[in-house]
Amino acid sequence: MACLAGLKISLTAAMFFAAAASVFALGPHEVAVIVNERSVESVLMGRSYCSLRGIPECNLIRLDIPREVYDPASEVSVSPEEFTKYIWEPIAAGLKKNGIHGQVLAYVFSCAFPARVDTQPAISLTGAVFLRGKFADPSEVQNGTASSPLFSGPFDKDGEAEDSASFDRKRAELMFSMPMPAMMLAFTGINGVPFDAAMASLTRSAGADATFPSGTFYFHITDDVRTECRVWQFEKAAELIRQYGAKAEISTNAPSDRLPIAGYMTGSRTASPGQMNILPGAFCDNLTSFGAAFDRREHTKATEWLKYGAAASAGTVTEPYALWTKFPNAVIFKHMLSGCTAIESIYQSVKCPLQLLPVGDPLCAPWAPRPEVSIVSEAEGKLSGTAEFSAAVPTEEKNARRLYTWLVDGKQAASGGNFRLDTRELPDGYHTVRLIVRQNHGTVRIQNYSEIRITTANP
Repeated sequence: MACLAGLKISLTAAMFFAAAASVFALGPHEVAVIVNERSVESVLMGRSYCSLRGIPECNLIRLDIPREVYDPASEVSVSPEEFTKYIWEPIAAGLKKNGIHGQVLAYVFSCAFPARVDTQPAISLTGAVFLRGKFADPSEVQNGTASSPLFSGPFDKDGEAEDSASFDRKRAELMFSMPMPAMMLAFTGINGVPFDAAMASLTRSAGADATFPSGTFYFHITDDVRTECRVWQFEKAAELIRQYGAKAEISTNAPSDRLPIAGYMTGSRTASPGQMNILPGAFCDNLTSFGAAFDRREHTKATEWLKYGAAASAGTVTEPYALWTKFPNAVIFKHMLSGCTAIESIYQSVKCPLQLLPVGDPLCAPWAPRPEVSIVSEAEGKLSGTAEFSAAVPTEEKNARRLYTWLVDGKQAASGGNFRLDTRELPDGYHTVRLIVRQNHGTVRIQNYSEIRITTANP
């Protein structure tokens, strides 16, 4: 990532490196990236994503799923018992061991993980995680009546959507009833996206942050029942989009390949993303029965959208019966325009996410502005005893309400504009100090960070 202009640090070049941040609503220190150690591609994708997004090393959780339990090359699902034993419980243990269980607000699965947990009826891997390892009433899953506390509406054509909010605000409201949102970077197994294409998609979407794409949000109406189940959402969503000064179009015709697409929604067994001009950062889906049922060849898969330019998509892992509650509401684009990340936008727009598998870059935030981040310190050379760091506030934003958090080696250490670090509490050697700044942007709390590396050497 390019260095952030305006970084004010008086440490010597030999002592530190400065890491400039991409803009975030949900921050990189608030996600746990899960990799499957039995897969080289899973580890490579997970570590690459951490590097791409500035996710601390301690937020990388390694799982060991035996091939006899799940083979990424040929299988797409695990049993409920296998999910609990090899995925849910090891993640919880890893978070606790790394000392980050209190700061994580979302899980991010690398590739080489199952898409489905074979409960009756089946749910997605992310659906099982959302419930924090528990399982919902089967009839509520089947009928799509299980209601997510993160869903912001509308619940019907006459209703209104609630204000957009970042996950840290949601946790402040929900406390211990906060579910665990999750997303998969890509499914690269059978009928999924090729590994190289998935990696290219993640790089492309990271570059879309704070670019404010000027493309069109396109709602394609077909005579398929898949479109009819949520067509009632399109007009109101288009109106909200236009209130942000963005373009929205509702049409019975497929979009021209010359029209830049910032977001796309339809309902159809198949779609042709390769014939569209999809902008980096876009969310696209085609609401079909088997968009994430990778053991079936029919229907366009959600990962196909990633291959042709979208930052994120979603599909169900089993037959959803055209129930709108199981898919993203068209209001998802309003959340994105408000400055939310992809994963925050998805979960605020899905009433019953238990059979849905969101895929792509969860931290992508094309419409979130970038708060300035600066660290000031007079410390030089190898540090011993106490060292002081402070946040520099831009002159023109003296009255802006900001929240500051300091991390040491990825873990929360202090809050406030000033930070005194007792280096004697750290082993001698290299460490990272990260400053995170949060600032209100309408109803969404956006954030950014800057990081330096220090060297400690105490007698």
